[in-house]
Amino acid sequence: MLKNVIIGNLNESAIKNLLNEKEIIIKKERLSYEKFVQLFSKMVLVMSMPELRPVLYLRVKSTQAFMKMDPFSMNTFEFERNVLPRFTQLFDWIDSVTFRIGSEVTKRVMNICLNESVVDKRKKLRARENLI
Repeated sequence: MLKNVIIGNLNESAIKNLLNEKEIIIKKERLSYEKFVQLFSKMVLVMSMPELRPVLYLRVKSTQAFMKMDPFSMNTFEFERNVLPRFTQLFDWIDSVTFRIGSEVTKRVMNICLNESVVDKRKKLRARENLI
């Protein structure tokens, strides 16, 4: 059963626009473009099925890992977990993405997928798991 669909690897302008329009929170701090360039080498947009939930994977420069960022509100993505190479298939799958997408595609996917029902489901799940 298909659980995730890769939309693509965000290009520089898409990352800048996304970071201006949405908050990406890591360790209670909002990620800026400058900090992104310093810490990460790529940002991959994935759509989680069947709920059409947008998920961001940020490739960490200093380690062999991706940070999985889930929507917490309509305008906020927060850290969920690290994806390490030991999760070989998932890590290799995300790391191999070379298809670049721009601001317009990113914005359209967010407008379609990021809605109150997706956010509410994630909040309930996180509350149940005592993550918030």
